[in-house]
Parts: sequence; structure tokens; C-alpha cells
Amino acid sequence: MEKTDENPKDIKIIELENNIYSNNYNLNSSDKIISKYKKNSHSYNTLSNNTTNSINDFQNNTSYEKNKLNNIKPNKYKIIICLIILFILVVISIIAISYYYKTNKERLKIFSKGRKYIDICLKGLLINKIEYYPENIMPLVSVIIPVYNADKTITAAIRSIQNQKMTNFEIILVNDFSQDKTSEVIEKLQKEDPRIKIINNEKNMGTLYSRCIGALSAKGKYIFALDNDDMFFVDDILQTIYTAAEDKNFDIVGFKFINIRSYNATLEEMKVGGFYNHSHNLVIYQPELGLFPISRNGVYERNDFTIWAKCIKTEVYQKAVNAMGVKKYSKNVSWAEDTSMIFIIFNIAQSFKFIRKYGLIHLENYICASFRQSVHKKTYGEIFLMNIVFDFTRDKDKNYAAYQALDASKRDFFNVRYSERNSILLKNIINRILSCKLISEENKKKVRDYYDNIKYFNQTEKDEYMKNHTENKNVNNINDL
Repeated sequence: MEKTDENPKDIKIIELENNIYSNNYNLNSSDKIISKYKKNSHSYNTLSNNTTNSINDFQNNTSYEKNKLNNIKPNKYKIIICLIILFILVVISIIAISYYYKTNKERLKIFSKGRKYIDICLKGLLINKIEYYPENIMPLVSVIIPVYNADKTITAAIRSIQNQKMTNFEIILVNDFSQDKTSEVIEKLQKEDPRIKIINNEKNMGTLYSRCIGALSAKGKYIFALDNDDMFFVDDILQTIYTAAEDKNFDIVGFKFINIRSYNATLEEMKVGGFYNHSHNLVIYQPELGLFPISRNGVYERNDFTIWAKCIKTEVYQKAVNAMGVKKYSKNVSWAEDTSMIFIIFNIAQSFKFIRKYGLIHLENYICASFRQSVHKKTYGEIFLMNIVFDFTRDKDKNYAAYQALDASKRDFFNVRYSERNSILLKNIINRILSCKLISEENKKKVRDYYDNIKYFNQTEKDEYMKNHTENKNVNNINDL
């Protein structure tokens, strides 16, 4: 018989069973077997314990895996939620892109139609010719155009009015002592159309004065202000805006316009000009403030300052002109004059509507005549505007006057060193702001901190400046700088 290993870990129960039923097993040695079995019982117990431990380990592992699976379920839910959100974002993006291309297509279609219209006007073609216009018929709208040295552009501007579907209007041309062939051009146009009226200034009075006397002579219920190098963009804009104004008797109806750099602007350039302008020509109406200025969270901001691309009730416009007074508007102001006028108009107007329709093309500022003016005239216009804002802002909103003074100082051309008149005018308005009890000390400090460092008029510096510019540019007048 094989010698039994003393190590209980190496003994297996199966060996004991085989030995019991073996043919050559000796019954007489039962005692030994029993003794051996007793020895092996320890091994059995050990094996049994090991088996129990293994079962426990298996159960523990099973429980762990189960918990692990339970932990995975919430992660799956998160993934599903993320996929749903991603799907929604993709759908929104597709809709937004589709809307953009659709809008872009519609805009290009509108611009293409407008391009054809202004090309007709640029060629000087007259589609809606009026042979006779009864004097006793009151026009529905008056279009006022200050004209100065515009013999190259005024015909196209007038044609863009004459070719409108609406025919019951008057065109008031205020010739501001032009030195080119403008007088000949507009007189010829007047002979063609009895709706054209001409007012001649005896001397150059500036854009503000010209618009004001044009408004005072207007007979239409509404006024459109047009520059002598701008054009209406579509043939139904007068009728559309007039109808909108009459709908609820609005004081002002605004519409969209397009900034262009030249009359030969492509459709893409017109699209960019229209898109850029879209966020700048919306007017916010606040009954407690009027239309200008606006207030957001207690902070005053400049509202839309353009006088073009608007239909203004004649009664409101004339009230604003009279409120300004002839002493002010008779001054030669051709810079920021539209902002000065619209500020007063907005404070008188009680209702406003905006039409999302392109109706006018406007040459960019650096091309139009006002932008080519001297630094002296531009600075004078900004100082004039500061006075208008101070005079016509309501008492509870006087802090806006301080804002306007600081805003003017940001202009890169703002300079009073070489103009004694501008220097005196600037000191006067700054003193008015600093002595006003309705303006906060905080805003006064901001104004004082800036304008205390301004270099005011100095005769010696002016003489030196004029000497250098006269030698190099043949400039003899400070107004020409």
C-alpha cells in the first residue's frame, strides 16, 4: 500500500473511495483504514471549508458584478440624453443654415431688383412721366433734398422719386448756393415735372438750414429727408411707408437702408452694407424717454441718429424746427446736423414704427460731401450737437448731456486748438454741464477730467500751423483745413 502523504492539503477524498472499493484491499486492516480515514477527515473538513469559501467568493463576485452593472445603467442613460441633445442641436443647425440660405437668397433677389431700379435712375430714365399736376391737390408726402454742388448725382436722386408707384408727392430742392452746374440741372428737371419746387439760398447756409426751411415749406402730411447723392431703392417705398404711417397715425416710420461705397456696388457689397446696417437702424421707443436717448439698466445710449430712411409727420418736423429756432438752424452747420435735428424730433414724437424693408441706398460717410469737410467744421458740428442735447434733454435725463460731451471727445478729428470760435464755444458748453445741478457729480468728474486736459485755442500755434499748411498745401483759410 502506498504511503499516505502527511500533508492534508494534498489528500483527496476520491483516493479514499478508490481504496475502499479496491479488489486488493485487505479487510483485516480495517483498523488502519479507520485510522487513515480519521487522518483524512481533517483533509475533508479543510476541503469542505475551501469549497464553502469558494461559494462565498463566487456569491461576492456575483454581487459585485451585479452592482457594477447597476452602476453602468445611469451612464447609459446619460449617453442617451447626450445623443438626444446632440440630435436636437444638429436639427437646429440645419434649420438655421436653411433659414440663412433662404434669407440670403431672398435678400439677393431683393437687391437684384433694387439694382435694376437704381440703374434705371442712374441712366436718367423717367418711367412715370407727369405732364400735368393740379395745384389744388395737396401732396401726401414731401421729399426734401438739400443740394450743394451735386450736378453729377442730383438727377439720379430725383429720378428715384419720380419713378415711384406713388405719384402724389412734391420734391423740394433747396439749392445751397451751389458753385457748379447744379442750378442748370435742377431747373431743367423742374420744367419736366411740376411737382418739383426749388428754393435758392442767397449764400451757403449749410445742410441743417436747408433742410429746416425745406420742412417749413412742405405741404405733404409726411416728410422724407434725402441727401443729394442718395436714392430710393425700390419703386414702392413711398407707398409702403405712407400706408404704414397712416395705419395707426404714427409720427415716425423707419425703414432699412443699405450703405454702399459707390453706385457700382455689386450685389454682394450691397448685401454686406444692408446686413451691417441692420443692427444700427432699429429705434427703441420708450414712452418715458421718447425716442432719443434710450436707457438700458440706467445707462444712457445714443439711439438711431439718421434722419434719412424715415417718414416723419410734417407737423412733428415743423415743431422741431420751430423749437430749435432760426438763431440755431441759421448757423452754417453741415456736420452732425442730422443728429441734432433728429434729437429734437425724437423728443417731440409720440409714436414710432419700423418696417423691415430695404428702401434706400446711402453712400458711405467718407464718400458723401459732409465727410469731406474740414476738421474745423466737423468739430463745430459736434459742439453744436452738444448744445442741442443739453438744451432739449428732459430735466430728469440731463446726465445724457454729459454722455454726449464725452462721446464727442472720442472723435479723432475733434480739435479746437486752431479755431478761436470753437474753443470759446466748447468752454461755454462744458461750463454749462459742470454747473448744472441735474447732472451727477460722477459724470461731471468724467467731463472735467477729460476737458481739463484739452488744448484750447493758441494763436501762436495756429500761426505756425497755418504757415506750414500754407507752404505745403496752399491753404489760406482755417475753414479749409
